[in-house]
Amino acid sequence: TQTGVAARDLPDASVFDYYLARGTWIDIDDIEHVGSNDSHGDLQDLVLTPYFSSLGTPNPEGIYIVDCKGRHLKIKNSRIIGTIIVINADPAKPTKIEKSLTWQPAFPNYPALLVEGDLIFKLEDPPLNEAARFTNFNPVGAPFQGFTNATQTDDFPNVIKGLFYATGHVQFQEDNTNGEQYIEGVIVAGGNVTCTDNPEAHIRYEDTWALDPPPGFAEPTGPHALVPGSFVRIVN
Repeated sequence: TQTGVAARDLPDASVFDYYLARGTWIDIDDIEHVGSNDSHGDLQDLVLTPYFSSLGTPNPEGIYIVDCKGRHLKIKNSRIIGTIIVINADPAKPTKIEKSLTWQPAFPNYPALLVEGDLIFKLEDPPLNEAARFTNFNPVGAPFQGFTNATQTDDFPNVIKGLFYATGHVQFQEDNTNGEQYIEGVIVAGGNVTCTDNPEAHIRYEDTWALDPPPGFAEPTGPHALVPGSFVRIVN
């Protein structure tokens, strides 16, 4: 715990605007979970990058938007190089990050996730395993460490990296395997950040997003104006 530090200002509602204007929309009806008592969407067994999308046309900035239409979303068992935006979720049911994920933003200073509402982290310990998910997570267009293939025999580290922001509360929960959760980056919440059931969460802070804030996370510096006498005409 660090004391004596000035409070930071949280982003306002406009934090979503840049990404909503540039992102590719995912219809939650296309990812609706079947066979459950509740109605939600699963981003599962997918690859999403700026050059590849399991759901159709890829977004060149790796920005993908899920309009939950009053339902809630679970993000799990996928490989993501990009930014996921979650809006209009059921206010009574948090967005969940669970199971195994290999996830980082497409650009070093971009956020990995922006959530309108509450957010729960409930990752498990095992790596992201292609054979277990019957999915190739490094196809052409989505290389991992420079390599692609057409097999389903690889493992990928269960690590998520980036800035994760929720307008509401953020909670870390223990998963069913008593596993460890690894996050590299920053957690930003409009509400409280809490832990339940003694989750073993490892968060390695990185200052990338403090030194080079992503769109929506920096205070505006304008407007700019020329000061008389501060410029001269140069003639070759």
